[in-house]
Amino acid sequence: MRSPGPAARGPRAASFDGIDIDWEYPVCCGLDGNTNQPADQHNVSLLFKQFRRQLDALGAKTGHRYLLTAAIPSGYEQAGVSYNLPRVAHILNFINVMTYDFHGTWEDTTNINSPFTEDPAAPSPPAAKPYWNTTGSINWFKSTGVPAWKLVVGMPFYANQYLRVPNVNHGLYQPYDNSGMDQPDSDWSTLSSLTYHDLVDVAGIVDPHPVDGIAPRGLAGYTRLWNAGAGEPYLWNSAAQRFGQMVGSFISYDDPQSIAERAQFIKAQGLRGGMFWELSNDDNAHDLLNALSSHLHRAGRAAAGRVTRGRSGSGVGIGRCARIPARRRSSSVVEQGTHKPLVGGSNPPSATNPRPDLPVPRGTHPQGLPGRIQG
Repeated sequence: MRSPGPAARGPRAASFDGIDIDWEYPVCCGLDGNTNQPADQHNVSLLFKQFRRQLDALGAKTGHRYLLTAAIPSGYEQAGVSYNLPRVAHILNFINVMTYDFHGTWEDTTNINSPFTEDPAAPSPPAAKPYWNTTGSINWFKSTGVPAWKLVVGMPFYANQYLRVPNVNHGLYQPYDNSGMDQPDSDWSTLSSLTYHDLVDVAGIVDPHPVDGIAPRGLAGYTRLWNAGAGEPYLWNSAAQRFGQMVGSFISYDDPQSIAERAQFIKAQGLRGGMFWELSNDDNAHDLLNALSSHLHRAGRAAAGRVTRGRSGSGVGIGRCARIPARRRSSSVVEQGTHKPLVGGSNPPSATNPRPDLPVPRGTHPQGLPGRIQG
């Protein structure tokens, strides 16, 4: 394996702060045709170690500490099989947990893409229910020995659309029929995967109302509902016009309210921060990004966030991973906490150095980091 090379040298060297690894997935699953083997769990740890050694060697020359991170699937089935989590957590600076794509249009019924909490009514396998949600997945990662301050919560800035849904329970957990969708000339109305930008700026079926205390609204025949069990919103239209017919349309998505509750969870649990797929999916007013950033940085102890761009992978539909193609996804990370220079190594945080593994980029002014969102 060669060193990071030109990406870490030359005129743009100051913008290079590390490497994010997205292997989808060691041991099993991912794209059809992937070569998987049981030894991958050990091999991926070796891969991380090799990257860490080479980044450290580069840092010895430049005087900087470079990040090594990885996108790892949520839940317990895939992550537990693919990774020795205590081992990789010791090597990595932090883990981007892909807490999305728990459910999707590969399943037989409508469902919530990224449940925040466990909904007892959800049609999920009983053994998996405690983990097929954001809070349950993060708590499981911590139970394996991964420090809370090394965990980054993933959030989707996109939506799943289901059509021909019966008018029962406002379309939630109902059968559907998406035949005829996702054609080359499809517009938003016949796409199974939509962005928040599509919902707000293109279709005009969501009024985000990002102001605290005002619930977002559905528009143009859609009603915005809140699934209290899952802690997530969804859209329902019992008579949406599709393919020359009036059919039920159910859309699972995230909005400023559900993003804000994740930010509050991150702060309450002392987690590293939040990441999302992906920045261009947000609406023109950046309502989702603003909800995440503002709630991470308000009240309590002083906090500063930093947005970094990198490569990160999509979440896997846990339990059905063999049926779901891996999708390459670029993500951003918004971190909370006070950033201090590294003394070296991924040491535990202390009162004077709560984030000891964060690099100080070249040319950083002592009063702030380039790209930092000041709280």
